[in-house]
Amino acid sequence: GLGEMSSEFNRKIDKAIELYEQGNLKKAAVCVCEEHARHLYHQQQYEAALVEYSRLLQEHPKDENLMIMIGNCWDGRGDKNAAVEWYQKACRCNRRSVLALSNLATAFYEIGDYR
Repeated sequence: GLGEMSSEFNRKIDKAIELYEQGNLKKAAVCVCEEHARHLYHQQQYEAALVEYSRLLQEHPKDENLMIMIGNCWDGRGDKNAAVEWYQKACRCNRRSVLALSNLATAFYEIGDYR
């Protein structure tokens, strides 16, 4: 529920502060940006979340979880074809990603592609 999201957010912020205090500014910034993107997504602000996740992906171009979240944002916006493209990219990065494969299968089903 909302309380769980709030405590998860607090844990992420605490982690970012810890990284900052250790002098690892880049990781601290990524931690905060990722949490901000996740918050935007959960608030159904898909366009803004896409901007944040795309920025994070520039820093971590092989992160299939970011690709999945970008796909989720496109799906949230109603663009199943763009979602499929991002889920496929995630699958290419990690062929064992159950989440990427599951999201890809669901998106294919929803657009009527039963390959």
